[in-house]
Amino acid sequence: DRGWKAYINGKEANVEDVDYGLIGVLVESGNNEVIFSYQTPGLRVGLIISGLSILFYMGYVVFYKKKESSNK
Repeated sequence: DRGWKAYINGKEANVEDVDYGLIGVLVESGNNEVIFSYQTPGLRVGLIISGLSILFYMGYVVFYKKKESSNK
């Protein structure tokens, strides 16, 4: 259930593991609006690390291109 959020009639509800790997929520009888949303755990941290790595690599390439051109 990591990453899942559920809303029942606009209020956040507990997401529970049910039936060997599925997820579910308890709702009252009658008509209900149930909304599930998912956000990949660690996505934001992964994007930040990837972005910083790309910037570091680009700086590395630029630094060594300038160093090569000044040695000629």
